[in-house]
Amino acid sequence: MSGNADAPERTDGDRRRGAHGSANREERTATDREERTATNSEASAAAAGGVFHPAYGPVDAVLGYVLFYVVVERVTPAVVDVVTDAFPGISQSTVTFGLAALIWVALGLTVVDQVGRQVAAFRGRTDETLWARIPSETEATVASLAVVVGGALAASTFTAAMATLPDAVRALATFDVAGVVALDVVTLATFFVSYAAATWGADRLLVGGMRVLWTE
Repeated sequence: MSGNADAPERTDGDRRRGAHGSANREERTATDREERTATNSEASAAAAGGVFHPAYGPVDAVLGYVLFYVVVERVTPAVVDVVTDAFPGISQSTVTFGLAALIWVALGLTVVDQVGRQVAAFRGRTDETLWARIPSETEATVASLAVVVGGALAASTFTAAMATLPDAVRALATFDVAGVVALDVVTLATFFVSYAAATWGADRLLVGGMRVLWTE
């Protein structure tokens, strides 16, 4: 009799322990599901083109376009000479108009690209990112060095590089390798690389500063 009386008590205890264990498993499962959902959301946003807002690029794009404009303006006479010599039927005004149109096309593409990047970054933001990622001290230091060093080199080689461009265009157009001076090539390479580094650093600093302000 006593053995039969104890059986229901053990069964009830097992049921209570089983119910408690099931509740714990369900809670852990729900927590894991939430963590996976947050991770997948952030990963998918990053794959879509950028989680953080504002996106990097606008300062770099503006300064890059300014340089493109200056370069086209400097090489226009050389391009006009080369094209009209190779194709006598084309007038100088036609070539000039084509180069001016190229500048406007480049401006339109730059604006569309940058607006698209910012819209994608805004749509891809998640609550976990708090609208932005604050640049680290290392990133800020590297960007600052790029601005200082790259800016100094670009400023010191700008005049020589711009003076070299027309001759470089004529030499390349006529395949006159002998007319290309090694020092001029080094000057052009130094200028464009240093300018790119400086604009990259400026973009990281200014956009990073905006991210800091937006998260305060």
